[in-house]
Amino acid sequence: MTVNTSPWQTYTLWQFAGDDEDRSIATVDREGWEHLANPTGQVDVKPILTQSDSSTWTDSLGDEWHREKGRFITDRVLDLRWGALPTSSVIATLPMCSVIDYDAWSRHNGYVWLRQPRADGQYGYLPCRNADSNEAFGKFEPLS
Repeated sequence: MTVNTSPWQTYTLWQFAGDDEDRSIATVDREGWEHLANPTGQVDVKPILTQSDSSTWTDSLGDEWHREKGRFITDRVLDLRWGALPTSSVIATLPMCSVIDYDAWSRHNGYVWLRQPRADGQYGYLPCRNADSNEAFGKFEPLS
């Protein structure tokens, strides 16, 4: 089959259908696809606080956070991440019944996220609830 890709020399992705066929063609290797999917190459996106003494603040990604101390116990396997995004690098995959003490929460990117204080001023981030259905991924307890 001959296809005119003008004005480009070649195509990267192409989906077409005709009669009883539905096809997709991608002329890109794994490295090229990774560049298309993540053009900046940035893996860890860590929010930076813009207000540290407030009970509510907005981080450098534009997400609103609310200070709240509590404990979360997972009811399923969840990934603890270096950033509060589904694409952030995983710190650890937590088994069911893991206990996470948190100091803040935010609702964005399809989830409610908890912020876990870690050593050296670092934080881990855990999705604890589906932001659309409000389904919790475990149970919440106050810190004693």
